[in-house]
Amino acid sequence: MKVVPNVIFSLTFALLFMGCREPTIICNIEWESDLTEDLESVSLYDPIVHGNLVIVPIRGKGILKAFDKENGSLVWEWNDAIVEYGVDGFSSGSYIYDDILAVGWNNLFYGLNVNTGETIWKTILDNSAAPLFSGIGHQFVFSEEIDKEQVWISIADIYTGEVRQLYEMKRDDEYYLYSNRPILLEYKSKKYILFSKIKWGFVTGWYEENQWLHLYDIENDSIKWISDLIPLTKNTSGIAGVVPIYTDGKIILENNSIYSYDIETGDLIWRNQYNNRFSPNTLVADDIDVFANNNSSFMLSLNLENGTTNWEADGSSGVGKLKINHKYVYLCGGFDR
Repeated sequence: MKVVPNVIFSLTFALLFMGCREPTIICNIEWESDLTEDLESVSLYDPIVHGNLVIVPIRGKGILKAFDKENGSLVWEWNDAIVEYGVDGFSSGSYIYDDILAVGWNNLFYGLNVNTGETIWKTILDNSAAPLFSGIGHQFVFSEEIDKEQVWISIADIYTGEVRQLYEMKRDDEYYLYSNRPILLEYKSKKYILFSKIKWGFVTGWYEENQWLHLYDIENDSIKWISDLIPLTKNTSGIAGVVPIYTDGKIILENNSIYSYDIETGDLIWRNQYNNRFSPNTLVADDIDVFANNNSSFMLSLNLENGTTNWEADGSSGVGKLKINHKYVYLCGGFDR
């Protein structure tokens, strides 16, 4: 099976570690590594930074390369999935715990020793899966599906790769069925899984999308609550919370609105509507503020409690990710030329 890269990168992957304390300062390059070798092109997922390693997934080539963060030397290289099955073996999701890295490609999951690159376990599921992992401790969660008909919310063990299906949703009418990315969270010392049930289709003659948030109690093996229908600006607003965020008792979702839901009750606390989308991964939050980058090239800082705007600034026109580090918010990617 051939995977075609959809983004072509330059010949050199550079890792910047020197200060850049002010926007006008040009950073020094600590080290750089040529990733192309005999490859015609390179398409990268986000590097995974863990301990003293930077792990670079080379998309379409099925290669994971781990570099020493300090000097750029190659520590290990992994390509088991491309050798065995002709597929990458990884996608845009991963999870690390106790020096075990879980990666996946569709229904094929691997657990790797993050220090050596050695494969510890391999799991092949019966169903398609979205290996966008969310984890706490030795457990991580994800969704399995039979296309448009059936969805499972599943949990796996990082040590063994053993998978258990916890909650099942079946198509029960003319609408197709889907789920967003489930996230594993901890609230009042108990573990929960947050996810959305999404029903969509052209049943009434035009496109509809209906979404409900669900909070699943792992300890009691039951649903704690299901929200009211999530309000959309229009049926094509997209999934509210492709990648949900949980912080300080609040669930934050994005599409062309930003939503805040109460973790205890599932009630909508506030919703701010905008003219364009906030793409997945362009939303971050701490216990005070929410930060978001809109596709119309502006950034926002919102008060977590009530959604009021703290400030607005120029942003990125693409899907550049946001990161919080101490009192700074960092944005990368996709600026207008």
